[in-house]
Amino acid sequence: MKTDIKKLDNSEIEIDIEIPADDFMAYWDKAVKRVASGVKIDGFRPGKAPTKMVVEKVGEDKILIDMAEEALQERYFKIISENKLDVIGQPEVSITKIAKDNPLGLKVKTAVMPEVKMPDYKKIAKEVAGDHPTEADVTAEEVDKVVDEIRKNKAEQDQSQKAGAEADAEGKPAEKAEKKEPELPEVTDDFVKTLGDFKSVADFRAKIKDNVTAEKKHRSIEKRRIAIIEKIGEVADPSLPPILITYETDKMLNEMRGQVEQMGMKFEDYLTHLKKSAEDLKKDWEVDAKKRVMFGLMIHKIAELEKIAPTDEAISEQAKILKTKMPDGDKMEESRIKAYVRNVLTNEQVMEFLDPIKTEK
Repeated sequence: MKTDIKKLDNSEIEIDIEIPADDFMAYWDKAVKRVASGVKIDGFRPGKAPTKMVVEKVGEDKILIDMAEEALQERYFKIISENKLDVIGQPEVSITKIAKDNPLGLKVKTAVMPEVKMPDYKKIAKEVAGDHPTEADVTAEEVDKVVDEIRKNKAEQDQSQKAGAEADAEGKPAEKAEKKEPELPEVTDDFVKTLGDFKSVADFRAKIKDNVTAEKKHRSIEKRRIAIIEKIGEVADPSLPPILITYETDKMLNEMRGQVEQMGMKFEDYLTHLKKSAEDLKKDWEVDAKKRVMFGLMIHKIAELEKIAPTDEAISEQAKILKTKMPDGDKMEESRIKAYVRNVLTNEQVMEFLDPIKTEK
């Protein structure tokens, strides 16, 4: 295998890779089996059709691309490790030459950790923290607001159930009547006991206050820690690799697409409603994307300098929990889940390390 690594501007590199024909063709049989497993050919069970028929059905190019993906996957991290490249983010990969019984040519463009002259981040953290104390005081008015929301939700729920019961009794579907503001229930000991494990109104209000206090405290801690990281990044002012900003805006676009589709809308229709294209949105998000990239770079650098890293045991434990909660988690590669968990735990540990205001656990 031949590799040629070129340094580009803005902390980016380009790696040209050439894999000899014999090494490349060694993936042929496995690629055919993988592709065949997802192809229906009359007279054969999935994955059992002859190679010639599979190739004719899907086309040789599909198999060659599958081979190229596996070949790169097996070599990319080895190249990174052997050349001691501190890569960050997802690489951009393009195929420069591909044909059966010929060498495979690949070009990989990726970002590397910029050379950053880190400021005194502990001092900055202390200064920023002074302007962001932990908020934990909750007023009676704040508790009243939550109580009123609960009363309103309960009244609307009861109203809906009553309408459904009346429709069932009459043997016809409930009609959409003009929505009236329901009468809110009185807050009594009997009422709060219907809502959960509450002994009295006083107990109910006390537990609401505890919940609001915890939420308020959590929000203020997160706000302080984000402000600390942002200030460190502002002072460090590293050169941000454009490929990372592009990757981040693409990620933000995919996040929005997922949210829109979960609501049952077509993303293209949503864009039409906004009177914007996907590229318009990505351009609008560029400032936020830069902040997110900066955040990641500062976390990465501080973790490296302070030797902060979650244990393998903690990563495995959290990965197992996450896998059970994610849709199709059992089908996801364990290495990807662990990489995500490692990133999340590292972020948490670095932010806790920087925060001079220690909180009770």
